[in-house]
Amino acid sequence: MPYRRLPKTDQARMRTLQTILSIEKEFDIGALPVSFRLLNQAKTEHAIFAHHVYLYSQSYEVWFEENKKYQQVIQNIRIYISHFIQVYNMAISRREFKAEGRQFYELPMDQRTVPDLSTDQSLLVWGKRLIDGERERIRCGGAPMTNPSIGKLQVHYEIFRDFKISQQTRQQTIDRNQEQVVDLRNRIDALIEEIWNCIEDYYKELPPYSRLQACSKCGVIYYYRTGEKELTSSDDIDLFSDLSPE
Repeated sequence: MPYRRLPKTDQARMRTLQTILSIEKEFDIGALPVSFRLLNQAKTEHAIFAHHVYLYSQSYEVWFEENKKYQQVIQNIRIYISHFIQVYNMAISRREFKAEGRQFYELPMDQRTVPDLSTDQSLLVWGKRLIDGERERIRCGGAPMTNPSIGKLQVHYEIFRDFKISQQTRQQTIDRNQEQVVDLRNRIDALIEEIWNCIEDYYKELPPYSRLQACSKCGVIYYYRTGEKELTSSDDIDLFSDLSPE
């Protein structure tokens, strides 16, 4: 007899429960291999599980689609921060601005390199430094930067900051929905196993191939081991032949 194995994916779990639920329609009341209690429990658990799997799937799809837009938002603010620093440094080279002005942005006084902008956190830090620093520099009598202006940079910075917060909220929703699905999996697996035990016990008197067919029809999932001979109807015939008197 091949061995049985519980479903491995959420979709497989739901398919197994759906097959189990079809028992009530396909069998006469007096020939049900599963009790009404278990069938009703399977109906309830299937609805709950399907709902949470859907919520998880939807929350992930929303995050995934918004993340495409978020990557463009990140690219925009990275370009504006980089260009602002580069243009300011070029203005220093042209003696339009003083090198001491770098201190307002917390930039190294003796370096013209653009700081590392590879992470979201670095963009948050440097965007705020440039915005606050430019305001303070202008307040102290400095001429405003142009192309890009700090106003344009601030617009992209605020879009980036708000989008990041939204994506973090969406990620939290995904995590919460995933936790609920994970918690339900153990409950669903335990229920499926209990129902399978009942089905196999109900058909335990049948010969191997007939028992396999009957249980499989009710949703029990079987797998053959490597090299194991598959059961056929002839196995049942051979069994009866061996049991018949000489």
